[in-house]
Amino acid sequence: MKCHRTFRGMQAIDGENHTKYHPANSRVRASTFMGSTMASPNHRLVQPATKSELELPIGFDDSLSQAAVSTALVSVFRGKFCDAILPNRKATSFKKGEVIYEVGDKERTFFFLQDGFVKVGTITSDGHELIYDVRKGGDVVGELCASEPRRPDRAVALEQTDAIPVPFEDLLEVVRKQPDLLARLVDVFCRALSEAYAQVNTLAVDDTIHRLSKVLLKLAAKIGQNSGPEVEIPTYLTQEEIAQMVVARRERISTALNFLRRKKMIQYTHLGHLLLNVTALESYSA
Repeated sequence: MKCHRTFRGMQAIDGENHTKYHPANSRVRASTFMGSTMASPNHRLVQPATKSELELPIGFDDSLSQAAVSTALVSVFRGKFCDAILPNRKATSFKKGEVIYEVGDKERTFFFLQDGFVKVGTITSDGHELIYDVRKGGDVVGELCASEPRRPDRAVALEQTDAIPVPFEDLLEVVRKQPDLLARLVDVFCRALSEAYAQVNTLAVDDTIHRLSKVLLKLAAKIGQNSGPEVEIPTYLTQEEIAQMVVARRERISTALNFLRRKKMIQYTHLGHLLLNVTALESYSA
């Protein structure tokens, strides 16, 4: 099946097909992807990552630290914390593709997701979009506003999503009344730093397919749903979005996805959702 894709805000950079971010045209659309891109005869499909291959965007190191802290903080704002802050608050609905908040916004508000799926990422200083997490109902987005007056990240609904907005000041009041949360926050930041180091090591050592496999396993653990012997990623992700998670060109991701499909590590549903053979992916990534 050929892949038909429509991109907005695309721009050639140094002769390569990178995605250049434009706030007014930030939405990327694509139909079901089951492309047949093959590696060229001179391209080794599995090879160690090199600086020239990665071509990391300017500011990527800062983005990596933000990603680790943001992902770790999500675990704090659940359970008892939600019980203390969410009662009697109304949810706001966001349509598929709608921006919940943007890089540079000054409004310091957390969004507690009630349902749906949201991608969280940032824009590097040279205009490339990175995605470092996908979150579902029960998670929180916007938590990095706690550390900076201007948002360093952005969040976009992957499908119809309901979220309860809570001002940062209200969250501070809860922390003041529950000092035990401070100890949890310290632990979260320590674990976030450890995760950031691990991600740097992965980028330095692993080839594209191994990095892709680890991203897919992370998605399976966070938002996956059991579907027989496989685990389904229950929201549609374009190849471009997956590339932004792996930090690789879309063309490389297309080739890597086809490799994993031929090895029966992944499949696709009729909706284009990924079906993952977690056992095979774990064995390959080890």
